[in-house]
Amino acid sequence: MISTLGRLGKVDLAKKVFENAVNEGYGNTVYAYSALISAYAKSGYCDEAIRVFESMKDSGLKPNLVTYNALIDACGKGGADYKRALEIFDEMLQNGVQPDRITYNSLLAVCSGAGLWESARSLFDEMVYKGIDQDIYTYNTLLDAACSGGHMDVAFDIMAEMPAKNILPNEVTYSTMIRGCAKSGRLDRALNLFNEMKFAGIKLDRVSYNTLLAIYASLGRFDEAFAVGKEMESIGIKKDVVTYNALLDGFGKQGMYDKVKELFAEMKKEHLSPNLLTYSTLISVYSKEVYTRGNGGIQGIQATWSEG
Repeated sequence: MISTLGRLGKVDLAKKVFENAVNEGYGNTVYAYSALISAYAKSGYCDEAIRVFESMKDSGLKPNLVTYNALIDACGKGGADYKRALEIFDEMLQNGVQPDRITYNSLLAVCSGAGLWESARSLFDEMVYKGIDQDIYTYNTLLDAACSGGHMDVAFDIMAEMPAKNILPNEVTYSTMIRGCAKSGRLDRALNLFNEMKFAGIKLDRVSYNTLLAIYASLGRFDEAFAVGKEMESIGIKKDVVTYNALLDGFGKQGMYDKVKELFAEMKKEHLSPNLLTYSTLISVYSKEVYTRGNGGIQGIQATWSEG
């Protein structure tokens, strides 16, 4: 029950079930504690997970592999630093608990979130050395760490070795690589990856579509950007604030100020709430308009500032 509630994100209810079980005399077990730690982990509540872990040890219970894996996972999803996750990992080894693939995958996720490429690479090499099999999640997380650090050549080498391990790239793999290419300015390579993705029969997800649309918009290829938007909607993926932000930025950079205003109005008509990036983009666009069209740009900034 605790595990199920955790997967549903109902951590407060999971905690009540746990406390009730402990009060009734049948909840003071490693499994119940581990389930609650996992529930907190799935919602990104790292500090709460650590408190439960310490309480578990104070109760005289010995953490097992599932417990440690859940706690390291909580560090990754809760934004804890790599040092804290490594301390838990070291304690795990000192207590004679041997790590498995889930352990290393969770540690890789912490590295990826913190942008620690070198640490991620070392963990992966250690995983291989110990004979622990890798899976698609292992590779996708390692790729994310490489792409986040701007190591795109290394990322392509990693992706190339996946088929030899009988691990085929999926939509997350391609989305990660495409996002990395776009971030590093390798737009043509990103577009090639989209073609590879389609040729492999892998469906694009929302992130992939938005990234592709953003690339076309940044290149000023608006017909293709709108075609991507139409394709998204044809398969049931509605344009979101990320989609509009990409279009606003693209049209703004091309000096197409009337189109920017039209898109912003359309965005509000679709009941999409502008975020910080939306307003920052609009202010930047209207600031440039001041130099070319005078009062129109000033009025735009005032309207944006007032609304924001």
